[in-house]
Amino acid sequence: MSETWPTVSVVVPVLNGGPAVKRLAASLLAQQYPGESPEILFVDNGSTDDGFVPLREMPVTILREEKRGAPVARNAGARRARGEILLFTDHDCTAERRWLVRLAEAFRDPRVPAAAGETLASPGTTWAARYAAAIRHNSAAVSLERPVFPFAATANFAVRRSLFEALGGFDETLRFTDDADFSLRITRLTGESIRFVPNAVIFHEPRATALALFSRYREYGRGWAELVMKHGDELAWTPRLAWQANLDVLQALCRIPGGFVKWRFGHGEPMDFHYRWFEFLRRLAHRAGFVQEAAARGHLLW
Repeated sequence: MSETWPTVSVVVPVLNGGPAVKRLAASLLAQQYPGESPEILFVDNGSTDDGFVPLREMPVTILREEKRGAPVARNAGARRARGEILLFTDHDCTAERRWLVRLAEAFRDPRVPAAAGETLASPGTTWAARYAAAIRHNSAAVSLERPVFPFAATANFAVRRSLFEALGGFDETLRFTDDADFSLRITRLTGESIRFVPNAVIFHEPRATALALFSRYREYGRGWAELVMKHGDELAWTPRLAWQANLDVLQALCRIPGGFVKWRFGHGEPMDFHYRWFEFLRRLAHRAGFVQEAAARGHLLW
């Protein structure tokens, strides 16, 4: 790549994003980028709310993709994008002002196929939001260091356009973990790791309720089943792994009473009890989603 800054396009899939869409758009338009002004594309994936109304007065591109699915919408936006570097984020995020330049700067190294910035939970007041912040939900620093199937989430992700096209974009059959699948295909094709850029920061709105948290991790569980079925060579599911997953849920449940006793009798912090409760809820949701998706596809991955 030359010493000049690359052209960049930001792609955002949206389904009923509400007021969050305007906040994200404002943060993207405020980016400090020394090269050509970034192209910003919002892909309406069938929204029925009025979240896109404020964007009509902003210098952004709004596309319409009727076929539902975040990977479908991302691919649709990428096909229309003109940038040499494609950046992805989600509608419930807000970008720090130097996010784009810091992420794009990683590609000055020709060996870098893709890059991921750090995603931080926006401040929340509920116990569910505090728990999400405590476990660093959506953190690339965590997900890229996973011992099995490390990946970068599309809330804060960039890839060379040429590589994106060579890989055929995101797998549209994967509804919940297209980002993990895409990360694996990047490393397989290039032999290089995804570059982590810790100071390229995105703030993500946390799940504020127990129900929202449960729903999100049930989707992650369904996505994990998708990955196991697609990449059996990487993720060979065995009875031992199934037993361990069930045991993890049971152990998390057994930790709740101890936290409650400590809290009620003044020997522990309220967060300790709530952390244990949400840890059980998260593991249960993930396990339930995994079994649900496997059964729906005719697989007995208990």
